[in-house]
Amino acid sequence: MNLHNSFFSKFIRNTIPFLLLVFYLAPATPALGQQQDQQSLPFLKSGSQQESVEVMVLGTFHFSGAPDFNAINAAEQQDEIKAMVDNLSKFEPTKIALEFERKDTAKVDSLYDVYRQGNHKLTVNERQQVGFRLAGQLDHEKVYSIDYKKPWGMRPVMEWASDNQTGFKEYFYDWKRENSQMDSTLHRHKTISEILMLYNSDPFLDRIQKARMRTLEVGAGENYIGIEPVASIYKRNMRIFANLIDIAEPGDRILIVYGTGHTHFFNQFIEQHTDMKLVDVQKYLAPAISSR
Repeated sequence: MNLHNSFFSKFIRNTIPFLLLVFYLAPATPALGQQQDQQSLPFLKSGSQQESVEVMVLGTFHFSGAPDFNAINAAEQQDEIKAMVDNLSKFEPTKIALEFERKDTAKVDSLYDVYRQGNHKLTVNERQQVGFRLAGQLDHEKVYSIDYKKPWGMRPVMEWASDNQTGFKEYFYDWKRENSQMDSTLHRHKTISEILMLYNSDPFLDRIQKARMRTLEVGAGENYIGIEPVASIYKRNMRIFANLIDIAEPGDRILIVYGTGHTHFFNQFIEQHTDMKLVDVQKYLAPAISSR
């Protein structure tokens, strides 16, 4: 009896730990119920079954705000825009989405029709100079208005910071002054394509987003007033992106032409959407005309 007990004790001590180790290291096999869940729940599957939508974002400065020495309607600048549009056409977009409010769709459609008929001279803004021009060149029947307006509300933030957080006020005005100096240099020495290559670069977009993150510190721990303009712009861009989703169809190739302040959000949303693929705009902006 003692011998039997001794043998059994050794078996327990030596064999069971080994079996537990094998069980722990063995790959898990889903139970039948788990396999059925993976078949029935779409979010457990890898990837979407439908054809993706390719989206390319062209973030721009607002052409109407270009300095007089870089006048958009001047012959040299018009040649630069035409060369840039030719490059962008190589993306072969099936739809072009512009910074017109969704509620103005009928008015924009009518204006674009007049342009296609040769009875409208393009005004000084990127929506027409790039958007209308490229859509017409590709013989698109329409352009797509996806914008939604929502105010930033920065004035209350700056007023509060003036009295309570002067450090942020100094940072913000320094940031704006540096932007102004950089823009002046770019407009004097670079072509429009080259300017937009910088405007769509990661360092430039990061600089804008970091300023938004600094805004969150205003009123932190008290009234949190700095959150308001940042929340506002996030909500605006989510609404615009929802409008983009609404016009997108499987297999589309969509070009978005928008103020560069929106680019960070569009890029992020597109990359995180299961049925969209972000296309790098940089390779379509290689300037056909060299720096001035």
